[in-house]
Amino acid sequence: MKRNYFYLLFSFLLIAFTTNINAQVNTSIELPEGAIARLGKGGINAMQFSPDGTQLAIGTSIGVWLYDVEDGNGKVLPLESVRYINALVYSSNGKILAVHVALDKFILLWNLETLTKLSVLKIPENYSPAEIVFSEDNKNLIGLNMNGMIAWNIGTGVSSIKEIKDRNWSVLALEKYGRTFVIGDMRNGKIRQWNPDTESLGLVYREKQQSGFERFLSELFGRRQDDIKGMYLNVIALSPDGKTVASAHGDNKIRLWNTSTGVQRIDLKGHTQLINVIIFSKDSTMLASGGEDSNIMLWDVHKGRKRGTLTGHQGNIKTLAFSPTDNNILASGGADGTVRLWNIKKRKEQSVIVTGHPESVEAIAFNSDNTTIYSAISNGTIQSWNVQTGEEKYSPIVVQKNMFYDFDFSKDASLFASHGADSTVYWDGYYSVIEWGNDKKTKLLSLPTGDVLATFPQYALAVTVSPDNTILAADTRLKGVQLWNIKTKKKMFGWIVANSVSRKLVFSNDSKLLAAYGYGIPTQVWNVRTKREITPSEIKEASVIAFSPDKSKIALKHSDGIDMWMITTKKLQKSETISKKDYPINDGLIIFCIDGKYLLGRTRIGPQSGIRVWDIHNKREIGTFLSGHTSVIETLTFSHDGKILASGSLDGTILLWDWETLISDIIPSEVINK
Repeated sequence: MKRNYFYLLFSFLLIAFTTNINAQVNTSIELPEGAIARLGKGGINAMQFSPDGTQLAIGTSIGVWLYDVEDGNGKVLPLESVRYINALVYSSNGKILAVHVALDKFILLWNLETLTKLSVLKIPENYSPAEIVFSEDNKNLIGLNMNGMIAWNIGTGVSSIKEIKDRNWSVLALEKYGRTFVIGDMRNGKIRQWNPDTESLGLVYREKQQSGFERFLSELFGRRQDDIKGMYLNVIALSPDGKTVASAHGDNKIRLWNTSTGVQRIDLKGHTQLINVIIFSKDSTMLASGGEDSNIMLWDVHKGRKRGTLTGHQGNIKTLAFSPTDNNILASGGADGTVRLWNIKKRKEQSVIVTGHPESVEAIAFNSDNTTIYSAISNGTIQSWNVQTGEEKYSPIVVQKNMFYDFDFSKDASLFASHGADSTVYWDGYYSVIEWGNDKKTKLLSLPTGDVLATFPQYALAVTVSPDNTILAADTRLKGVQLWNIKTKKKMFGWIVANSVSRKLVFSNDSKLLAAYGYGIPTQVWNVRTKREITPSEIKEASVIAFSPDKSKIALKHSDGIDMWMITTKKLQKSETISKKDYPINDGLIIFCIDGKYLLGRTRIGPQSGIRVWDIHNKREIGTFLSGHTSVIETLTFSHDGKILASGSLDGTILLWDWETLISDIIPSEVINK
């Protein structure tokens, strides 16, 4: 890559810029070249207490964090690069942490006293474990997946495999030290114990027998829908004493099973949506469960009844962990980006010890002075970040429960428009289904307060706010595209368009033009001032549209490439093709840089996400750089002065880039000299 004097200057500025940032746990993880900060610590995938209960390890979509339970202070495990963590576990003496990195063919062992890597355990093909545990003497690490068990000798790194011959299994659980194994079939709900020594499967667990009257009704009316949902197996857990298996099913019930007989003991009813996680207390007397309904429920294992419900998370529950030293302490990690400690005895939240772990950043916007970035998170919240320190600036604003349908920040991030409804996630017998509520209103919020300025009584497939903050446009399914005056809250006018669930709307930077585009529908452009459509007949169906900052051009990305059109006072006129036969054709994200010289889009480079750059004047792609995100980039935006590029990803993080350094590194010298 090209280097010049500016890189040395940037290095100096980077040190100054990150003096405060690197003190923050969320940004001290390795940054990709050219990035100046990372906001957010990635969505939570795994969570474990240390054996003495003083530390909480959290594995996320970008790395591992180690938090002090008492004060919430944390540090990053120094992985060689940003990695999506699939599972982690402490040794029984608390000295070693095993970390399984998703997609990689190895497990990392870390010395927690020195925070140095001890060794790397190679994973044989097809045996990437879904669960890992240490043996009781800490001499072996044991993993389990649908193909069987793999055991590594910690000292030598040598592994041995015990295969499951019948592999129609997809849900797994291990007893604390890997001495007992339980496997389940997600589709038909069957659960069996497995003995690796004999490589044989035990008897299928038997459901509690129906009464004669219940059997009569089932035979009379056929299998009920609840019975079908109950077949679906979402997650299972094995008690530390090895006596009880808990399984969560598509009917939102938990079933408790006796491992010695394989017979179901009881149904536990309470959750209203899919259950994501279940976990036993260390003494095996209590069960905690969490799911899509945002509730944590506590169950008495022996009596088979509910002990209480813990509420506070805004969004689904991702992971739970009981303290190993105190059965009254439970930790929970949610899609709202928080980790909370609960006092079970008092049935209340003890503290929020960790924030900044949101999932799936869907949209981002800088405020007018570039000091704050707002992010819309997939769980229906808005979060805000201090650009200089990397810290969360305000408490998250809850706009919708669980999910947005469509949304848009105003250009200066002072307004946020959204349409959504509280959602329900359930199993229909074949698939996991998201069912929306009956909210038919589009909301307009003021930031940073989150106050609702207005609601517009229309169901909206797509919403957008004009750059001058005067117009809200929405695709209303049955009544076409409607425009409202934000100040008066009155409808201005609208157009009837073809029905579509994929249409998007975007204003030009002077708020004069409004474009509608999407898969399977014609691209349309209207002049808002004259209320006339100005779409040329030869314009192609576009997967994404971007207006240039100088209001002179519009870029349309479609299956044959990227076309540029000039905007005149009365029409659009095709000027040039920037890229031919673009790839991938369904990659719906392009933006102009602030000076309008370059066009940016997202792409994939192997398992990683990348950002592509096209030179508009020379009509060609000039480079692609790795983004450092571990999942798909959902949004790109520039600060208002054009100096910072921000990228938001499904991995739950935002990366900030110094644009001048970035572009100077990827532009070929012959382009610069022209």
